[in-house]
Amino acid sequence: MPETTGGARNEERSGTYTLHRQLLDFAEYVSLQDVERRARRGILQRLCVVTTSLWHGSTASLCGSAANQLDWIGSDVDVAVCGGAMGDARRCCYELEEELRHCRWARKIETRPSASVPIVTFLDGKTGVHVDVGFEEPRATSSSAVIELVQGVRPADFNASKALILVLKVYLRQKGLDKPFHGGLGSFKLGALIAYYTTHLFQTPADFGEVLVGFMRFCIEVDFRTFRVLLLTGDQVSFHAGFQAHQLKEAFRVGLEVCSGEPFGAGTEVSRLIAAEPLRLERCKSLQHAEEEMRSV
Repeated sequence: MPETTGGARNEERSGTYTLHRQLLDFAEYVSLQDVERRARRGILQRLCVVTTSLWHGSTASLCGSAANQLDWIGSDVDVAVCGGAMGDARRCCYELEEELRHCRWARKIETRPSASVPIVTFLDGKTGVHVDVGFEEPRATSSSAVIELVQGVRPADFNASKALILVLKVYLRQKGLDKPFHGGLGSFKLGALIAYYTTHLFQTPADFGEVLVGFMRFCIEVDFRTFRVLLLTGDQVSFHAGFQAHQLKEAFRVGLEVCSGEPFGAGTEVSRLIAAEPLRLERCKSLQHAEEEMRSV
């Protein structure tokens, strides 16, 4: 995470390094740099060579966080392959898996043909990035920023939502509560919740620290069994039976204590919320792999 040096350290000592500023600095720290984005586009290009050889006329495009600029150094790359001579999605899973096993850069390949949305996942050996490949035409809900799809969203809500999404993505992943496949709160539903809160329940999102504290309190109190977020597309974001509501509420309760309680110990609120050393190592590793990949191109 960003070190408190110079003016930032003086701000921390004087108590003026507010949670609002911390969130902005943190979001900048975990966001992808240009070289990392180029390296991830390289994954898509290599994958396209494979998919077009399998299914003539097909296209592969980014979706999810990678498509709507809400990804960070720990984000997977989500790819949608569609069109051309493709057939059943389950069969496509097996065909892609077999072809990827001949690619030296594709590692830890796993197929999930029986999932609600059949996918193939693998680790890109050149960048260390995990890739999820699906076989459906990207929808607005997968290729647009969800924080722009919530009804009533205002331009001023976007920046607050993005800063909160990034810090909470990292926080929930470190708690093991970020994977929808295991009942966690994935990026899409997290974004929908934050956008709903900033749009409908927080009228002036000027101080992102206040928004974060209020959002955590909202998540502790909301009944996820009945709660819905309505999107401009007509879709509703809901939370299925396997959703780990109890564990999430407990994680938000702990986070709320850190961010809204009286200062204690050393460091800032964000440095107490997020385990710094694992994130610092991930930050260094991501950049190193990306730079090495770009030099080899």
